[in-house]
Amino acid sequence: MDRLEGAYLTILTLIGLSTAIYFIALLILAPYAFSIAKEWQSGAMGTTRIPVYFFAISVLIPVRVSAELILLMLILIYSIILVKTLFDGIEIGYLVKSAMRGEAREFFRNSFMSTVALTCLTIFLVGLLSTVQESAGIPTGTIKMESPAWRYILIFYSALNEEIGFRLTILGFPCFIFYAFSENLNYSSIRALKGLFYPLELTKEMNEERKKLFLLVSWTLILLTSIAFGILHYLSGAGWEVGKISLAAISSVLLGYLYIYHGFPACALSHWIFNFVTETSIILSSKHEFFLFGNRFIPAFGYLVALYFIIKLAKEAYNNRGKAD
Repeated sequence: MDRLEGAYLTILTLIGLSTAIYFIALLILAPYAFSIAKEWQSGAMGTTRIPVYFFAISVLIPVRVSAELILLMLILIYSIILVKTLFDGIEIGYLVKSAMRGEAREFFRNSFMSTVALTCLTIFLVGLLSTVQESAGIPTGTIKMESPAWRYILIFYSALNEEIGFRLTILGFPCFIFYAFSENLNYSSIRALKGLFYPLELTKEMNEERKKLFLLVSWTLILLTSIAFGILHYLSGAGWEVGKISLAAISSVLLGYLYIYHGFPACALSHWIFNFVTETSIILSSKHEFFLFGNRFIPAFGYLVALYFIIKLAKEAYNNRGKAD
């Protein structure tokens, strides 16, 4: 069973590397996808004021900006985020070397691999739930905008904006306050600041009892914000129906987990996969059918991840039975 698990993780690592290449290609092709979306609309794009979420409250910045400028900024930001996750936790180079030896047991300790695998798994499960809900007459809906190009920018931008408004602020600041008021700690302003982006950094000097309390508070906030995340999607007036509540809430649990255990870059990358990768693949597939592969590959990878966890559970059950005998 150990060899089977190691071999399976090696396969997941190789698929994960292919995924990284595909994501980088989509970032490069984002301006092309945007140009296709512009072809689908009539009239000029104009400029807009960008909304920024703080504690789930939307605030408009005072300056109007063009869609092209927003797109370029997002490409730069997500390029940095993607590269950062590749080297957070176990570095990607070490993981690849381990995979070549068939020993990729630390797959989930690399931020990028863990984020992509768990996100694809969640997309697979959310897809199944959506199918069940739709068959039961519970619609999910979709974002409704007259401008296809602005819709593309909105979907791209909202992934980052919502992570600031729901994870970085609603989850991050309570974690920061918990750390600031913890007793018997050598308070460090640098660690506190880093802890906003990597919350587990705040637990390094905590004893086990304090760490358990920190995680209890974190998970309570994750569940509460996930419920709010689902409801606010439905109430946003963007075109979502009641079925979106459960789908968004489940996705939010994953995003909260990634934020606490892997940091802000991981949850931002995950939300980006949900939004940008799927939307860009759809737009590009209108000109090049190859890109339909992207949206089929993501849930397929999620299925493989689900199969891995089934194998792992079977292994643990087998080991426990052996100990009992």
